[in-house]
Amino acid sequence: MTRNGIRPGTKTRPLVVAFLALTFVITVFISGLVPVTSGFNADATQAITGLQTHSSFHYEMVRVLALLAGFDKNQAEEIGVAGEAVDLGTFTGYKLSNGAKTLTIRNTNRFGPNGRFYHFARRSSQYEQAASPRSRADTCGYFIGGARNNPNTAPCTIKGPELDQIKNWAFALPGPKPNASQLPKDALNKPIKPKTLVALGIYLHAIGDTYSHEQCMIVQSFRFHKPKPPSCNANWHTDYPQGDFGQGLPFTEPAAEEVWRALRQYKGADGSNPPSFIEEFIKTSDACSRVKFAVDTFNSLTGETTKRTECPPMPAGKHDSRRRRGQ
Repeated sequence: MTRNGIRPGTKTRPLVVAFLALTFVITVFISGLVPVTSGFNADATQAITGLQTHSSFHYEMVRVLALLAGFDKNQAEEIGVAGEAVDLGTFTGYKLSNGAKTLTIRNTNRFGPNGRFYHFARRSSQYEQAASPRSRADTCGYFIGGARNNPNTAPCTIKGPELDQIKNWAFALPGPKPNASQLPKDALNKPIKPKTLVALGIYLHAIGDTYSHEQCMIVQSFRFHKPKPPSCNANWHTDYPQGDFGQGLPFTEPAAEEVWRALRQYKGADGSNPPSFIEEFIKTSDACSRVKFAVDTFNSLTGETTKRTECPPMPAGKHDSRRRRGQ
C-alpha cells in the first residue's frame, strides 16, 4: 500500500500524529465497538475487482485451488466466499452464470473477542514450517513466558494451538475444538456446522492468517496489528516490496501449500504435490495482475466469462515487476 507523505513544518503536526496514534490504540483495544472492516487492509481493491476490497489470497486464489483440488465451480465459489467473509462479515463474490454467492459469517470479527483466535492463530508442527530465520515448527514457542493477562502476548492454553482446534472443528476430528463462545455463526446467528464447505472456508482463512501474521510473532511475540515494526502493521498485506507478496513470500508460499493440502484432505485425497498455479500466483507482485491471473484461470477452468479484469499498463520507463518467475 502506498503511504502518503505528510508535509513537515507546521505546529499542528505533533497534535495530529498524537491523535492518530490514540485513535489506533482505541481501535485495537476497544473490541466489538468498531465495524468489521476497520483497520482492514487488502490487495484486491474495489477499483480492481468491482467487489468489496478483499484479499486475493483468501478469495481469488482459494477458489482456483478448490477447482484444482476437485471441487465443482459452485463449491469452489462457496469456499472462497466463506473464507473472505471471515474478514468482512458479509461478502458477495463475482457474478457467475448462475448468480453471485453471498455469505455472512459472524463471531470471527478481527476486532471482536475471537479476533486473535481466527486471524492470529498459532499452529503445531503438523503444518509446514516457514523457511524464514528464527521460524518455529510449533508457533506456540514464540509466546513462551508471555504475559498471561495480555491477549496479544499470552502463551497457548492447555488446549494447544488455535489452528489445530479450528481444524478439529472444521473436519469434525477428535481433540480440542473452539468452545461454544468461539464458534463461527451464520446470518441467523446460529453456529456453523462442521464438515461443511463454509466451515472449510473458515479453516482455510485461518491457515492463511497464521502464516501472514507469523513474522510479527517472531520479532515481537505479538498477536495483533500495531504501527511498528512493518510486519505487525496492517499494511503488511498490501505493501511491496515488504509484505505478503514481497519479503513475506517465505510465509505466503507455505500458507498457500497448506491451503491446498487442506482442500485435498477434505476430498480424502493426497495433497503432496501443489499445483504450479500457486507459485505463479504468489510471485506476481502487482495486485491487479495477480487478481487477473486468478480470475482468468478460474474462467478457463469453468467456462465462465462473466468477469474480466483489465490492468493498466506500467508507466513508461518503469520496470515491470508484476511477474517474478524463478524467484
